[in-house]
Amino acid sequence: MNLLKSGAWVVLVALLHASGAAAQIVNVQALFDEKAEPGPAAAIELGGDWRTGSTELFAIRGSLVGQLRSERDVWLGVIRGEYSFASGERIVSQVLEHVRYRRKFTDTVSGEVFAQHEYNEFRRLQFRALLGAGPRFILLNEARLGFTFGVALM
Repeated sequence: MNLLKSGAWVVLVALLHASGAAAQIVNVQALFDEKAEPGPAAAIELGGDWRTGSTELFAIRGSLVGQLRSERDVWLGVIRGEYSFASGERIVSQVLEHVRYRRKFTDTVSGEVFAQHEYNEFRRLQFRALLGAGPRFILLNEARLGFTFGVALM
């Protein structure tokens, strides 16, 4: 097949010209409780620091993780935020929200879709949104060891 006539050259040029995404990776896969029973589950984490001395530091952070599981479906939601002040000036201001849905098709194949929003004042992110979807394959699922492979278009 002639590369120039097929139009594949356009895709090749676009791939060679494309720049890499410069964004922070957020690993939400580790937040899934793979062995959880069907039903809802949630975890809340709150923390803070208050330090005095040559520099006054105040920081507050929190997260909420929720999971709703049935035999074939799993929903995961994550909200994280952090605000910090040093000597009266804000030095950290960030929020992340992520929601993910997983549908089991067979014992080894499932699909996922997700959406994410991030705000980070000091990385100059006023609005960063991410949407994605892709397949997920369970290659090994033993009591003490598991190996899963997935790929997503974002």
